[in-house]
Amino acid sequence: NRFTFPSALKACARTGRLEEGKQIHGMVLKYGFLSDEFVLSNLVRMYVICGVMNDGYILFNASVGMENLNEMNLEKRREEGNVVLWNVMIDGYIRLGDFKAARQLFDKMPQRSVVSWNSMISGYAQNGLFKEAIELFRDMQMADKCPNYVTLVSVLPAIS
Repeated sequence: NRFTFPSALKACARTGRLEEGKQIHGMVLKYGFLSDEFVLSNLVRMYVICGVMNDGYILFNASVGMENLNEMNLEKRREEGNVVLWNVMIDGYIRLGDFKAARQLFDKMPQRSVVSWNSMISGYAQNGLFKEAIELFRDMQMADKCPNYVTLVSVLPAIS
């Protein structure tokens, strides 16, 4: 069900079991759970964490491009699910050190959560890109987004 697949995918990601993750992907398709945002975000995350960014990116692009994933979904729920998917991809690029691709995705995001901002700011700061971290923190404030404690902890190394 919609709770079992994400749990299994998280276990595959944590242990680096890509082949088992691909088998679960097949079952997700077979049983029709690909349109579930929770399942989909964990599927993309599994590919990203297992280092298969290309497969994660293909799945991400296909899912973001899908219209009317499920007519029963509320628009807000769909938007929130998409934000999670975008964040997963941004985090994946940051983990790989591809800040250009991460920033391009971030800039294209139709909607950003505080997690989106935090991912970019902390990624920059943790990799010594302090100027970029501070600039993005300022952009966050200019966009009237309220930073949380994670934002502040992330930007601290850049300003100290």
